Amino acid sequence: MSSIHLKSVVRALRSDLSVTASVLILASSLTVACAPSNAQQPETGSAVAPRIAEPTVLEIQVPTAMRDTPLPTIVVLPSAYAAQPDRAFPVFYLLHGAGGNHRSWVDATDIESLADAHELIGVCPDGGRTSWYFDSPLDPSYQFESFVSQELVAHIDAHYRTRKQRTARAVGGLSMGGHGALFLAIRHTDVFGTAISMSGGVDIRPCSRQDKKGPLRTVENGPPLSRPQALIGGAGGR
Repeated sequence: MSSIHLKSVVRALRSDLSVTASVLILASSLTVACAPSNAQQPETGSAVAPRIAEPTVLEIQVPTAMRDTPLPTIVVLPSAYAAQPDRAFPVFYLLHGAGGNHRSWVDATDIESLADAHELIGVCPDGGRTSWYFDSPLDPSYQFESFVSQELVAHIDAHYRTRKQRTARAVGGLSMGGHGALFLAIRHTDVFGTAISMSGGVDIRPCSRQDKKGPLRTVENGPPLSRPQALIGGAGGR
């Protein structure tokens, strides 16, 4: 997963936080400067530059009804979160692609600097290897629509200083996560005010190798859908 996806598409939810669907391109990477801790003391009478705070990356465990154990989630707090204790912040939920996990974005991109530059809270949940962010009708331990749109949002709002309006809450993702962002935002308009899909896999109909070699099929002339467990959890979907 290349960092270019996030660095070219993350700019939403600032200040008074009117998040609109027009947010599709976010700022290029900005690095948070930090004064060196071993800097030599200035001479008497010269000004002392204050140390610039850094964003905080936390790995938390979020309880879920679908499993006995909680699911890991990365939370990125901007430096302003500690500096302004009376302020509430917008939240950007960032979903990983198939085969990824909760660390995919923080390991492959500079999400910390971006969250800091735009003063928002970043949340990167574990969405399962191939959940597509559906609630699986086959596997009760693969209920990721409910997890992200309900349990995760409720947990973040309860434990962090967030702006709880839908206009201050966005969801985005890459590939499978791009599908999840659109799917969740469309189905939960009361929760998310903005959806950002990066290379989103929005056509999740199964196809054989032979199908891939031929012309694109449509719903009208394509083969009947089969093996939904390959798309929404179930056997081999983890």
